[in-house]
Amino acid sequence: MWLTQSIDQQTDNQQMEELRKQEDELWHKMGEVKDEKQREKLNTELQEVQGKLNTIYGQMKDKKTE
Repeated sequence: MWLTQSIDQQTDNQQMEELRKQEDELWHKMGEVKDEKQREKLNTELQEVQGKLNTIYGQMKDKKTE
């Protein structure tokens, strides 16, 4: 049981780290892009990444309370 939880948490942490990198890259790109349509597209991608981060964070929080 403990090993499974440890592996799950490690996987969650890896996913969150990758998503945070994507989030940072998107913020950086948004600072460089001047075209409004391109900024909207980047903003949509950013919102999706942030949604995934929130989902994983919520799942991790739920696992801790079980």
